[in-house]
Amino acid sequence: MLERDAYEILGVARDASDAEIKKAYRKLARKYHPDVNPDNKEAEKKFKEISAAYDILANPEKRTQYDQMGAAAYYATPEAARGYEEAFTGRDFSDIFRDFFGGGAAYGGPTPGEDLAYALEIDFLEAVRGTHKTITLEKQIICPGCKGSGYEYAGQVCPACGGRGVVEKKVDNVRMLINCAACQGTGRTGQQSCRRCGGRGVVLGSETVEVKIPPGVDQGTKLRLAGKGNPGLNGGPAGDLFLIISVRPHPQFTRQGRDIYYKTTLSLFDAVLGGKITVPTLDKTVSLTIPPGTQNGQRFRLKGKGVGTGGARTGDQYVEVHVTIPKQLSPKAKELFQSLKDSLAAEAG
Repeated sequence: MLERDAYEILGVARDASDAEIKKAYRKLARKYHPDVNPDNKEAEKKFKEISAAYDILANPEKRTQYDQMGAAAYYATPEAARGYEEAFTGRDFSDIFRDFFGGGAAYGGPTPGEDLAYALEIDFLEAVRGTHKTITLEKQIICPGCKGSGYEYAGQVCPACGGRGVVEKKVDNVRMLINCAACQGTGRTGQQSCRRCGGRGVVLGSETVEVKIPPGVDQGTKLRLAGKGNPGLNGGPAGDLFLIISVRPHPQFTRQGRDIYYKTTLSLFDAVLGGKITVPTLDKTVSLTIPPGTQNGQRFRLKGKGVGTGGARTGDQYVEVHVTIPKQLSPKAKELFQSLKDSLAAEAG
């Protein structure tokens, strides 16, 4: 039975996600693993404690029981006692060993490729309407010399571990899997590393990728292209490519979500008397009726003239008018404005 709370041992909150629990476990397991701390009894004890805590919290049923019953009641159950013993036997430590010894070759098991990010700048109208782009991506590619194995000569199966890369070790009558010292966890001996890739299985290369940009993307939109990242090794899946969209400004339009904004000027006479003006939209020019008495900065909505995002409601376009005031007036114009002012004042009483 554990002497401390399982959550406290892993250093996570009680509402931690599965991913947070696994991340905390891996970090601590790498730190206290017996291969990293040979002949260190305290580290060995710590590793056993960490593994037991993870055995509880990584299993949804055990975690639920632990949370509902409390630590003392949970440890009193036969399942808990059996689980504590099983926490150190048969567990797959391959992901931890890969961190120690540098890659998927440790067991010859599949290693996923890394995800990549690529910043792609497009025009404002391309973002609105959608487009196709061709990009050339610098990335890792499978080494043509060794076909990704990392070896020019694969060697022989390690006689010490039978090709597994790990051997069993008994510690206080508990069986543990540790890295095979004879083959350094590779499962083979006598290999000759590939001179072209230095044994990594990949080299730097490039790939041309055709990209479809859907309508309605915006500044900062992330698009995922599955399998277009760095290649996996030993049959592992390739990583993904994430396109981060950057949109160039438009000389006339701005955008907020699905809505488009456009500013235009309006003469004093049209503002006072009303009239019609022409306004550009994303697809064509339309006529907009200006009512009498329009104020400076007033906005008018053109329904459905915004951005369509494929299934979602199409946005609107908002036209903001700015009334221009004459800076210079002829004597006759001044006389007319003064007459209008006096007339309006008289009407107001």
